[in-house]
Amino acid sequence: MKTIEHFERALGRKALWSPHVNREAEIKENYVPRLRIYPHALRQQNAFYSPQKKSLLFGYFPTRPKDGKNTPGTTVFTCLSHDIIAHETTHALLDGVHPRFDEPVNEDVLAFHEAFADIVALFQHFSYPGVLRDQIARTRGNLARQSVLGQLAQQFALASGRGDALRNYLGKEVNGKWEPVKPDPTLLAQTAEPHDRGAILVAAVFSAFMKVYQMRTRDLFRIATEGTGVLREGDIHPDLVNRLAEEAQRCSERALQMSIRAIDYCPPVGITFGAYLRAIITADYDMNPIDRENWRLAFIESFREWGIAPRGARSMAEDSLLWPTGEEAAEELAKRAPLTERRDPGSARQNIRDVTTRMFQQSAPVDTSADEDYSRKALRTPQRPRNSTGSDVLTPAGLSMSRYDTWLDADRQAAMFHRWLMAEDWSWLARALGLVVDVSDLPKTISASKRNPDRANLEIHSVRTAMKRGPLGFPEQHIVVVVTQWRAGFLDVGKQQAIDQQPGGWSGLRPSVASNAGALRFTGA
Repeated sequence: MKTIEHFERALGRKALWSPHVNREAEIKENYVPRLRIYPHALRQQNAFYSPQKKSLLFGYFPTRPKDGKNTPGTTVFTCLSHDIIAHETTHALLDGVHPRFDEPVNEDVLAFHEAFADIVALFQHFSYPGVLRDQIARTRGNLARQSVLGQLAQQFALASGRGDALRNYLGKEVNGKWEPVKPDPTLLAQTAEPHDRGAILVAAVFSAFMKVYQMRTRDLFRIATEGTGVLREGDIHPDLVNRLAEEAQRCSERALQMSIRAIDYCPPVGITFGAYLRAIITADYDMNPIDRENWRLAFIESFREWGIAPRGARSMAEDSLLWPTGEEAAEELAKRAPLTERRDPGSARQNIRDVTTRMFQQSAPVDTSADEDYSRKALRTPQRPRNSTGSDVLTPAGLSMSRYDTWLDADRQAAMFHRWLMAEDWSWLARALGLVVDVSDLPKTISASKRNPDRANLEIHSVRTAMKRGPLGFPEQHIVVVVTQWRAGFLDVGKQQAIDQQPGGWSGLRPSVASNAGALRFTGA
């Protein structure tokens, strides 16, 4: 429940589990009201989230080594480990937001799933005041020293003979001496295993947290050391412990909120570590345009030190990492249009402002007959949930709505947004999103409708509400719309060219490669 609370606070909405999907049945998606938990599911050293069962399965096993901390033969239950519970619950929550993050179309996808789950579990250590104060006192306020705050699943690791912790993000023992971890920008290119590769992302995020924590506690150490910067021998004062613990807890909560809020800004497929950095920077900028504590700078510097950068990025400056707004995309589209169709970029920017207002405040001129065909969820025709508006506009889900009503309302709005993309007078929106609607003269490997091969298949993966802070500091509800489209791609150029000309070339084929176009930001009242 603590993990779910962190997600709901960061995202500004109720958490929903990934639905049961059966694409062959008439009813393609079924609502999942709750996550099932099996505390004694496995007699083995393991625990995992099952996307098929929508459940957490925890293992149990007898201890083996005589390490002085576990009696051989006693049973260790993974369902009693805070770290393992938080880790596996995060897998389930991430699957509810991005179910296609289990498709390993690049080396970062599976690694990101593991890393993100570790990030949440790691920062939740700082939400336990007693543990935090104890570790602050033991490390004398230096969180870069060896402590349980940077370790995951200590009992599991000890009982299974895997060392002091399953994963340690602060350092490791070398020749019997503990040494702090140092950033290595070459390590990412040498690492492929998902857990090991994910550990690099976790280290980068934790390093960003450490930069801000050290900056915010520098004055406390100056006061405590009378300007020398060197603490006297012995235990530090309890008042200093409390103040350092407060700063550590505050910084960890901000880092965790930034990390979770970013998943709304991630591409729905083919996530990369660099795209996640862009999502972190953009999400935090939309929430806090003025970064007085240099959080975004800390993340950028930390990711750079670990060799993580967005693919094709010209610069690691903050402005260069922000996802483009809808207005910027429309302006760029106007510049790249053929000379005969080119418009003034300023008018394109104004056009998208007008139409964005129309999306949120006015009815769109669309045919509603396609709603029943597009609906992918439990009801063939989306019914209007309680507390939703009657107009044909995008409306944030009410926070007082039940989870089931929120799920149904998202389906209704997904069908509505799909109609907009398919309407001819809204073709600018599809182009701004990097989508194609009319595929009559395009390669046949672009996913097309079976009933009308000249029209593309577009999936509105989700329409979800996000709570953000407005210019005056008051909370505002925004809407995040996730759209996906695919084309079968092949590494063999000859095969690609041949199937591009084959009618229905996209159908029944599993592509060898995949790509995504990132994200755009649309806001409205």
